[in-house]
Amino acid sequence: MRALRSYPPEYLTFFDLYNRGEHFEAHETLEDLWHAGRPLAPAASKNRFYQGLIVFAVAWVHAGRDNPYGIRHCLEKARGHLTPFAPFHMGVDVVSILEYIDRRLPSLREIEAEGCKPAPGDLPHLYLFPVDSSV
Repeated sequence: MRALRSYPPEYLTFFDLYNRGEHFEAHETLEDLWHAGRPLAPAASKNRFYQGLIVFAVAWVHAGRDNPYGIRHCLEKARGHLTPFAPFHMGVDVVSILEYIDRRLPSLREIEAEGCKPAPGDLPHLYLFPVDSSV
């Protein structure tokens, strides 16, 4: 079991900023941690997991710019980065993120093909749990 306080402050800040709708700032904060290379997980997986969360947050930056291609592209990249970490990793319910992406992608493809602006939709809240069964 891992207590929330054992995660780096930048990781915790990412979730706080993301859930307040400050997606650009959230991605910047986690990018700092990604570049710092702190040893939370094996080097190869840590960066891939962080990248998945980073591009997931960036999708909503594109949503604010009415850019369905950017949203779709980021969600597809996030899916690829996060899939190996399902069902649960570093306190994150990865499956719920992947399910959200799978529900959202078909409508984004349609909107993109029609040249329309995306509807805001319900942005998922990201929860950080203190128990991590992947460690």
